[in-house]
Amino acid sequence: MSTFKKKYQAVQYFFKKYSLIIIVLITIIFLILSLTFYYQTFRNYGFSQSTDSWGNFGGYVGGVIGTILGFMNLFFIYTLNKTQMSLQRKDSFENIFFNV
Repeated sequence: MSTFKKKYQAVQYFFKKYSLIIIVLITIIFLILSLTFYYQTFRNYGFSQSTDSWGNFGGYVGGVIGTILGFMNLFFIYTLNKTQMSLQRKDSFENIFFNV
């Protein structure tokens, strides 16, 4: 087995084992970064008493987190679909093999 293939399998095993933790950490990092950028931009204005301002802030945070969660969902759907396809191929091979 080539060195590249061994490294590829090691990386693939790592991502299978820790993918949920990695995605949660990335989400937290993006949330902290988006809140930090928002704070850096509007820190001189203080806390607003207007509900419109808080609504805009909620829209901002929801837009950032919603986008990140959407990409995470695409990743999970791709991973689950890939796993399901490999299991289906294995089952179909076993059915053909044992029916002969």
